[in-house]
Amino acid sequence: MSLFNILVQPVAKLNTFYTMKTLSVLSVVLVFTLGSCSTTELLTSDVKPSEVVDLQYFEPFSYVSGDKEMLNDSLSSDSKQRLNEIVQEFKDKISLTGTIFVTNNTIKQRLEKDIENLILSASDIKLLSISSIRITPLIDSLLESNNKRFGLITVEYGYIRTHSNNAKLKALQITGAVVIGVPLFILTHGFFHSSPFSLSDKSFSDLYVMIVDADQDNIAFYRKSIKNGDPTDKNVLTYQFKKIFKGYYFTKN
Repeated sequence: MSLFNILVQPVAKLNTFYTMKTLSVLSVVLVFTLGSCSTTELLTSDVKPSEVVDLQYFEPFSYVSGDKEMLNDSLSSDSKQRLNEIVQEFKDKISLTGTIFVTNNTIKQRLEKDIENLILSASDIKLLSISSIRITPLIDSLLESNNKRFGLITVEYGYIRTHSNNAKLKALQITGAVVIGVPLFILTHGFFHSSPFSLSDKSFSDLYVMIVDADQDNIAFYRKSIKNGDPTDKNVLTYQFKKIFKGYYFTKN
């Protein structure tokens, strides 16, 4: 049996997570021991933070599951709205000047897939340089059509642990259907996602932030934050947002 089957089988028994449309991840990081919050290493290109100005905000994508342990549109929408509020509150500090709206559903779906692939590539532990990842023609064209160079991309994945789904999890733990400590579960759109909180009794929030560079056709900035907490809670998301930009737009102190 392959490593993939060994790790995914216990999760499949739960019948609580999302099925994959594609499997595009070549390497998976299993995080077994982390605290209540973790922020990945800051990855940047040769472009200095002071040069990343006139930033354009792509509408965020948010995927939050809750009581029925499936993607919840209402919770996802709440999380997306909180992200919008946070970005607007910090717009001066991150040199944000505008928003890129995509109204065409076909283009929006393509954009969603493009962003997925960029995050998967940026999360590759074998990656030598974040600037080696090329942005897609669609993302490039959306920026250049507005005569802009830099775009801010935010993606949120979260899970809200409730009394109902926690009771189900406890029952599965007792029967041995879940192997606690293998923090791996599958999200929508082909994401093979690792989190230290996925099978615990806590809610969690994973926030990915990326800045793309249309002039260089690459990624200028990438960082991810994982935190115990409600992914629709503005305080939780604000904490993560500040952690992500600490040492870049925000001072380290």
